[in-house]
Amino acid sequence: MNTETASPFHQGEKKIQQRLGVRQSMEQFGRKVIRDHMPQQHQDFYAQLAYLFIGHVDAQGWPWASILCSPDEDLKGFMRATNNKSLLINTQPLPGDPLKENLQHGHKVALLGIDLASRRRNRLAARVNHIEQNAFSLNIDQAFGNCPQYIQSRQVKFAARQQQPTRQAFTQLDSQAIALIEQADTFFVSSYIGNPNKQTVEETDKTHGVDISHRGGLPGFIKIENDVLSIPDFPGNNHFNTLGNFIENPKAGLLFADFKRGHLLMLTGSVTVHWDHAEQQHFDSAERFWSFQLHQGLWLYDSLPIQWQPEELSANTFSANTFSANTMLTGTWEKARQNKTMADARDAWQTVEVIDSVKESEVVRSLHLKPLAGGIHRFKAGQFLTLSAEIDQSKSLRTYTVSNSTHDEFYRISVKRDGVFSTYLHQLKSGDQLKVKAPRGEFFIEPAKTEPVVLMAAGIGITPMISMIRQLLLEAIRTRHLRPILLLATARNAKQRAFYQELKALIKTTGKGANGMLRVIWGLTQPENNLAQGSDYDFKGRLNSEILNQFLAEEEVTAQTGEFYLCGPADFMQSSYELLRGIGVPDPSINCESFGISALKRDTVPTGPTELNTTPAQASIAESAIVTVSDHDGNQLLEQQWQPADGTLLELFENHGLSPQYACRSGQCGSCQATLVAGEVAYEVKTTAIEKDSALLCCAKPKAAADEKMPVINIQLPA
Repeated sequence: MNTETASPFHQGEKKIQQRLGVRQSMEQFGRKVIRDHMPQQHQDFYAQLAYLFIGHVDAQGWPWASILCSPDEDLKGFMRATNNKSLLINTQPLPGDPLKENLQHGHKVALLGIDLASRRRNRLAARVNHIEQNAFSLNIDQAFGNCPQYIQSRQVKFAARQQQPTRQAFTQLDSQAIALIEQADTFFVSSYIGNPNKQTVEETDKTHGVDISHRGGLPGFIKIENDVLSIPDFPGNNHFNTLGNFIENPKAGLLFADFKRGHLLMLTGSVTVHWDHAEQQHFDSAERFWSFQLHQGLWLYDSLPIQWQPEELSANTFSANTFSANTMLTGTWEKARQNKTMADARDAWQTVEVIDSVKESEVVRSLHLKPLAGGIHRFKAGQFLTLSAEIDQSKSLRTYTVSNSTHDEFYRISVKRDGVFSTYLHQLKSGDQLKVKAPRGEFFIEPAKTEPVVLMAAGIGITPMISMIRQLLLEAIRTRHLRPILLLATARNAKQRAFYQELKALIKTTGKGANGMLRVIWGLTQPENNLAQGSDYDFKGRLNSEILNQFLAEEEVTAQTGEFYLCGPADFMQSSYELLRGIGVPDPSINCESFGISALKRDTVPTGPTELNTTPAQASIAESAIVTVSDHDGNQLLEQQWQPADGTLLELFENHGLSPQYACRSGQCGSCQATLVAGEVAYEVKTTAIEKDSALLCCAKPKAAADEKMPVINIQLPA
């Protein structure tokens, strides 16, 4: 057998799969799941449907998408498989539907069987075999199932229409059509390749023909400008049946249904695929876009004999279960505009309001912070917020890790009470306000990677880990790929164990426990006497190589296959790092976060890009320097000799009675940025990008002068 001709995919589909790096895996997968016959479960599925979507092509070569409905008021099934390669359909097209003219012997069509209530769907590529007055039969070329992504749940019932069906053709969208499209959360798209109207039943390439597919998103995911629809393409099954047809034959037929009133909006037109759209970086979940230019349209008013209703909580209030979990992770054009606005204002302070305060443990409290204007800044799981508050008539800055997912509508910070600022936060109530700067930081996780994730945390170091876990689990819904997660968390006792119940709930959500999608191991250094090891916690004391090796082996993670993340106090960080290096984990596989400037000593110089002009490993620190400091108005505050024992410029200033603004003390938040009037500074740690002629005081030190003279550094503090 010629393996190329046996492929279930045509040239256009292969091109896209190759472009996106999934060609080989999809070929193997497609040969298993794309069949030339209907399995028994598909035959049973089609037999019980009350409606069916069908793609077809008119004599001028324009594709259309239509719907066929049960002719019975009790909505009994109207299809029957006569064998595994033939389907008999006992109904006729709706009044005014061009399907009536396009349904001819030998023509190729596509079928989408979908049950919106259960979100189950299957697809067929077929040829019309026999036509009767109220029935027709099809021969099957291809049959395959589809996953339930982006399908909104709706219940169906019979609806007797009060008006006679009418048809209205048009070439420009009217206000009613625009309103329906802009509020749509569901539509259907038909496309084709080859010559589907060839008047013969001879065997042809079964990968050529018509396709019909479902598309879903939140209301507002389609934009209309001058009869052009702009549509995001979200992660799917990687078949690329629709887009593969588009790049070979850029035409589409679209079907929008007014589910309640029974009207159908049919469009046909030309298509352009946009691989690098300007809005892609701001549009949640969009991987590419395509635009549709209207050629011709039809309104079929009062044509549907059935009505769909979403699950309602109360009048006009729909349950969150109406929208699929995948849909809830997608964006809209309005949200994309908001995301762009937020990105442009990333360095500005944002006012947020406390909308909830939740006790996580004896010493940790979470604050939910919602912006008064705009939305939250997009962030990566593990990054932190910079907070500004007025405490005792003095402005204070601190940083706290965001402990929720970027898909939420608010920030959550989880704060351990151990100082003036944290005590202030613990006392805040709903309605209180703070100012924040966009999340940032170099400690974050990439969900797209494939290596197993091992998270190691102590105390409040669990905060970035809970964010990472939530993000990974949500991304698994969006992409259908989950990185296996093992969390090893240590706390003093059960009372100080934060997120214990939340993690139990997340494990339950995944449907797995040990050896599953998410596993959580708890260690307590001073457990309460009434707790039992093995049921209430997993190990006593600090993590050691024996314990670590045990749980890594149980999860089938090796030193070479895992990616490790550490967060906690300095002594925990160093001991955990040495523990990992001791069992053979490569230094680049260990990602670290700690509080303040990291004291972590690596046995290998970190590699990778730096966002400063000077690579930390190459920074040349002066042996001595003269440092002068002035305020915002130019008044000199300090002139002092600096030596390496003085530490960073921030430490030098603090030791001489100055109080510059700062937050993270690790070169990440940018809060301590000051103007560098004269001289040069160097950095021994990686920092965030800084403005020209500026210095981050918390990690900057005077740089050695090229002429070996004593350098002079002049710093001006901000207002």
